[in-house]
Amino acid sequence: MLSNCKLYLFFLLAISTGCDPTRFSVLSDRDIDCRIYSDYRLVDKQPSGFTLSPGACVSTYYLWATQYRATYRLTVEDGEGVVIMLRPIVEEQVLDSGIVLTIGKNGYRLVNKDTVLATGTHPRLTQGKPELFRAYSDEGYLELTLGCDTLYRGLTKHIEGDDIIFSTLPQSRVNVFAPSWKDLELDLYVRRDRVETE
Repeated sequence: MLSNCKLYLFFLLAISTGCDPTRFSVLSDRDIDCRIYSDYRLVDKQPSGFTLSPGACVSTYYLWATQYRATYRLTVEDGEGVVIMLRPIVEEQVLDSGIVLTIGKNGYRLVNKDTVLATGTHPRLTQGKPELFRAYSDEGYLELTLGCDTLYRGLTKHIEGDDIIFSTLPQSRVNVFAPSWKDLELDLYVRRDRVETE
């Protein structure tokens, strides 16, 4: 009888934790965990990505990977563009936005607190045209590219974070699809292990 009660509690716990509408995974070469920090109804979740409606905010991460190479395919369906927060501090909400990259139809702007790190009118996100966004973060080094253009390359003093957060500019609808996330430390460990075993 006691074992049946434990089994029932285990299934109840599994069902209740699996039904959180603010948490989901995106299928990739490695599953990318996502957390919604806005009204969950503003995010259209799909197996290979998600669509942000105006006011939506979603954090993406690969557990404990603070040194990473991440890529996403971004498409602005309507509106101005997207805001991407790198190296943020998050708990149950975004406590510190970290480094903020705003990309829209008029260009881009990269800000760390009150310091502008980079700005330009090109590249930009054009409505309906998919663009590949890449973020490379290794120790204090950060490199960001959109398509074939480098937005920023250099050292930052901001704390390494394991989240990349996407939100929309006003009245924007943005698709975030085909993520790929490589943990640099894990990949280095696997390569070293392969060399030692050969």
